[in-house]
Amino acid sequence: MKTRLPFLSVLGLSVTVFTALGLLTQSARAADFLVTENDLWFDGQDATIVKISAEIAGSDMATIRTALINNGVNLSYVQLSNSVTPFEKVIVLSQDEALHVDIVRINAALADLKMKGATNPDLDLPLAVRVHDLKGHNDFVAAISGIKEKTIVEIDAAVEKSKKSGEPVIFRYFLDDREKEDPKTWSELKPYYRESIVGTIPSNSFGRMPLVIPGDSVVFHTRTFHGPSIVGRFNPGLINGSVIRMITNNKLVEALFWRQYAPESIPETKLLSDLKLNLKDVRELARGLHKLYPAGWVMKGVMEANSNFSIVTDKVDLVKEIEGYRNSDFEILRAKTVKELAGFDEDAIYQKLQEHPNYFGWRISQYLEKPENAILQPRVAIDREFRVEVIAGKVLRGATIDRHNWLLELKGLPFEVSSQETITKIENFTQSLIDKLPPELRETNFAFDTALLKDGSFVAIETNPGSESGFLADEGTSAELLNKFLKKLPKLVKQGQVKGQGLSGREQMNYIADHFSKWNINAQEQYSGFKFESDEMKTGFKAINVSSKFKIKSRIPSCRRVLSAG
Repeated sequence: MKTRLPFLSVLGLSVTVFTALGLLTQSARAADFLVTENDLWFDGQDATIVKISAEIAGSDMATIRTALINNGVNLSYVQLSNSVTPFEKVIVLSQDEALHVDIVRINAALADLKMKGATNPDLDLPLAVRVHDLKGHNDFVAAISGIKEKTIVEIDAAVEKSKKSGEPVIFRYFLDDREKEDPKTWSELKPYYRESIVGTIPSNSFGRMPLVIPGDSVVFHTRTFHGPSIVGRFNPGLINGSVIRMITNNKLVEALFWRQYAPESIPETKLLSDLKLNLKDVRELARGLHKLYPAGWVMKGVMEANSNFSIVTDKVDLVKEIEGYRNSDFEILRAKTVKELAGFDEDAIYQKLQEHPNYFGWRISQYLEKPENAILQPRVAIDREFRVEVIAGKVLRGATIDRHNWLLELKGLPFEVSSQETITKIENFTQSLIDKLPPELRETNFAFDTALLKDGSFVAIETNPGSESGFLADEGTSAELLNKFLKKLPKLVKQGQVKGQGLSGREQMNYIADHFSKWNINAQEQYSGFKFESDEMKTGFKAINVSSKFKIKSRIPSCRRVLSAG
């Protein structure tokens, strides 16, 4: 028996499972309460009738029955059946009319099963009953997903409309509330988002259980770790989420990744710490770099973001910049900026810092302080650079733009728009690199910074895996083209033109472990703040807090007394 998909609900599986599934091609299981350690959270009273379902992986029917009976569960109102997912056999337990006391009893049974070795798809939570049919409980859904109630209402209306039109619901989001914080920009962008519902999810947190949009819905995740906030049936930004984090958070690993599959795609990259240079004497360092890179060099941080034109190269006077920084008020500005923009996208912070005249000196000092977190590349003769968006293995044709024109325009400087012929060549080159990836990695999203060199050849400066491209959010034409693609995505998957999935969670972690060994990558050194678990590479961010008003007071002993008294 398949668990029914609710109209609006909260999904009971973790982002680990979404990453494993790639794009969901089957009904998602749902939940309306949350278990953290031994605490239950729910929106309602003990007399509320709810609908429940539970999945228990790795357990046989007899074991489940015994555990349920031992905890006072009446099997006459519980149906047990075998269900097969693409990954493992699970037992689906379903009941249409249950009280909170039933939830507590069944959870006690599942806790017993866990002690005997049963496992749950979400390794961070105990085995737990998943409750669904939450329409009308928007405050609770918002509390555990992090999606605003206003947005939930809009999604609700869109789902109703899609039932009649047959068109999928498309959900996209910003990392800040554009409508509230930047109304002018939002007013200009809004027409380009007319085919999607737009929300806000903070860049430094995620939900505890995600809102799931039913039907052939598509959610475009700006960050891979936002899977626990909201999902649709199709989630292109979650495909190969751990591999994305591996690449996007380390430029050395990014270079090694592409040199494995497309050696011509990206300049040779080395750690500053591996070059055996004198880092204590800056003048001696400059001479050593010139000797190693007579045609010029580029220095970046392995986790550096949003560099724009602020890149340290051989044209920068290292000594002058460091001395200027040490005698400046840069650190005061940095502390103030970090405080003012707390919760904003990291790119916004760096963009503000780059306005300070001693930004380079600060950057260089960071490189020298931790040379294991800085990379060197030979400087290439760039004629112009482009942003090329790649979604589900396909270049988003028409969305390619000159990478830095927006910044030149912002500064009031002249700029040139490249010809369609040049853009087509850039898009074809970029697609050729994607086509060289193995099938299981090919539908990972990328935002290439592809450069046309002065000799007419092409090279990838950065590949920015994931869905983090700001141009897809803020460039009207790109935003609209992405919406149109997402609208077609369900049909493309059904027709087999897009596979719609990548590696499972465990396969991704095996891939990461194998390649870290092959590339001699020290995870603790290169990925500070990340956790490497058996089926997911996790960020250092934490799930949102849930209000205590949703906490259930009852415990298993009191529930048993209620049963025996009845």
